[in-house]
Amino acid sequence: ISQCVITGNVATTDGVGRGGGLYLSGQDATLSSNTISGNAAAVGSWNTGEGGGLYLRTSDATLTGNTIQSNTGISGTDGWGRGGGVYLFYGASTLNDNLILDNVASEGTKWGHGGGLFLNNSPATLNGNVIQDNVAGTGGNGYYFGGGAYLLYSDATLNDNQLLDNVASSSPDSTSGKGGGLYSWYGDVILNGNRVQGNIASRHNYSSGSGGGLYLDHYTALLNANTIVDNTGGGIASERCNAVLTNTIVAGNLISGTRVEREEGAGMRIGGGHVALVHSTIAGNSGGAGSGVKVSAGAQVTMVNTILVNHTTGLTVTAGSTVTLNTTLWYGNGTDYGGPGSVTTGGDINGHDPLLDVTYHLRAGSPAIDQGVNAGVTTDVDGDLRPQGGGYDIGADERMIPIVADLSIGKAANSDSVTAGRSITYTLTITNHGPEGPASAWVVDTLDPAAAVADVRWPGQVCSRQGVVISCLVENVSTATLTTLGLIVTTQDTYSGTLSNTAVITGVAGTVDGNASNNNAGPVIVAVVSSPPSVIYLPLVLRNYGP
Repeated sequence: ISQCVITGNVATTDGVGRGGGLYLSGQDATLSSNTISGNAAAVGSWNTGEGGGLYLRTSDATLTGNTIQSNTGISGTDGWGRGGGVYLFYGASTLNDNLILDNVASEGTKWGHGGGLFLNNSPATLNGNVIQDNVAGTGGNGYYFGGGAYLLYSDATLNDNQLLDNVASSSPDSTSGKGGGLYSWYGDVILNGNRVQGNIASRHNYSSGSGGGLYLDHYTALLNANTIVDNTGGGIASERCNAVLTNTIVAGNLISGTRVEREEGAGMRIGGGHVALVHSTIAGNSGGAGSGVKVSAGAQVTMVNTILVNHTTGLTVTAGSTVTLNTTLWYGNGTDYGGPGSVTTGGDINGHDPLLDVTYHLRAGSPAIDQGVNAGVTTDVDGDLRPQGGGYDIGADERMIPIVADLSIGKAANSDSVTAGRSITYTLTITNHGPEGPASAWVVDTLDPAAAVADVRWPGQVCSRQGVVISCLVENVSTATLTTLGLIVTTQDTYSGTLSNTAVITGVAGTVDGNASNNNAGPVIVAVVSSPPSVIYLPLVLRNYGP
């Protein structure tokens, strides 16, 4: 099935609905470059809806380059919704380079699991997908888990995916939201090279949300080279799970509400199990007395080559739990570690700024460089070889010999004017003029005024948004080639005037740009024209009922 548009379908309004857009059973099909949007598995109360866009049953299908958007598992006042976009049941499907966007598992019902994707006993493999802006549950007083994805008894492997801006619970009445980006229950999961950013466990009741980025519950997890940043409800929650996390960045995550009173870990909460963290950078997570890492419920944790910085408390360990640390760089914490549990340290570096850049990579002169121990890890978070230089670096990043690159940026809009409420597409062009590459770049794009902007999207890009400032990481910029970055800006339908857009580029992650003269683009000015008022023509019918 290729290049089809499947839209506007409903599987059922009474009972169990599966596959609002498409249902496949026992078919090892190939789906490529399709658009599956605006479908629903079930509409109405006391129903069950599974796979609003797509339901695959005992199917080892391959999905490549599809857009699965704005589908709904169930819409009603009670019932179950699973897999707003995709539901996989007992199948080893492979999903490559798909966009899974804006789907909802449950609208108004009590149970919503897997806003974008639900895996049930499915050892699926996901490569290079963008899972963004999905919601597990809205508008009800229920239990909403896995805003981006829910893995149930599924030994799945996720490689190089982006789980961005998903929400487990978007309901003001909900008492439970878990796993804003991903929720795994009783599965042996493998996560390699994924970016988990901007996800929310519970949008309204922050105190009831947990695992804003990842929630791993039971069995085992192997994580390597993942970046978990800027999530709300904490970065990672691990419950009774045996896990190994290598080359992990956990930074800028937030908890609030009663999670503060319970001393939850804003970066990581480890409740039971045996967990090893090797070459971790845990930085600037906020909220809670144990805002870096919280270890409880008898967990046994080892941490080797760790950067643990800029928290109220770096590490809190409860009674009956044990943490053993080897070679830790502590800096900027109110208290480095505490709690009645057992903490054993060795090879500490105290009081020295690790000199992290905006991507949490090491800058030149960092005291973490060459100060780690050999933990048997041969690559870093970017896949660069360890060690470089005179020894192993502490943290997720192994600083490379600097790459010298002259980076420049250009910008263009697809139109000089736009009707209010419509979208503008900006194309940013990045060039590496050498002499070395590939380089890594950090692009900061600023829109003005804020009143003109309703929404900003960046399909397939690694970006984050703070108000009208969009920051993007652009990697592997080769010499003498153009690399493009696309931003789609939706204007406010009530605005009239101009919209200005400027961009600045800098080198990051070991890239040094000595020429700042070509690091700015813009301003690009677009006129936003107020939309004309709607005119409705009503027929006037005259009848003469007289004699």
